Amino acid sequence: MIIALDLDDVLAQLGKDIHTYHNELYGTHASFETQTDYSFSTNWNCTEEEVIKRIYDFYATDRMLSLEPVEGSIHAITPMSKQYELHIVTARPELTRNITEQWVKKHFGSCITHIHMTGQCSLDQSIKKTKSQICKEIRAELLIDDHIDYVMECTRNNVKTLLLETPINRPKLVSHPLITRVKNWKEIEDLLT
Repeated sequence: MIIALDLDDVLAQLGKDIHTYHNELYGTHASFETQTDYSFSTNWNCTEEEVIKRIYDFYATDRMLSLEPVEGSIHAITPMSKQYELHIVTARPELTRNITEQWVKKHFGSCITHIHMTGQCSLDQSIKKTKSQICKEIRAELLIDDHIDYVMECTRNNVKTLLLETPINRPKLVSHPLITRVKNWKEIEDLLT
């Protein structure tokens, strides 16, 4: 079975670090823990276009390689890789491929077989693919993600999903037979190994 894994805030702790970076650079007090929607524009008090520019600026920093893995992810991924074919399906743009591959290799070695970039968080809107499209192309039977919109989109194509709880999705109620909400990697590991 092929399992698709989101990267940011599922495997890599991007949310906390990008907010710290933003606060240092712009003198704000934004917090990943208090973010209530997937758009950083509310927390950062700027337009969506400016959010993408600031995220691209973050991508260009050395901080991308120093992101910490999400707690429990390394411990869970190792045994999962012996039972399943694991692919990363991330909204990151293609221009982050090199640094993304370096980070994945550093933390997960050869446990991840492929990395797919959707470009959904990209300035170039012409190269976008949805996570649902990629899951269909690679024949993934399960997606592990923290973004409700991506999870819902995959369920419309009959892809089972595990919704990893984060501050952003915690208050959102979701009820669907193909969605299982999980609090952490221990719960994911218990379900899959």
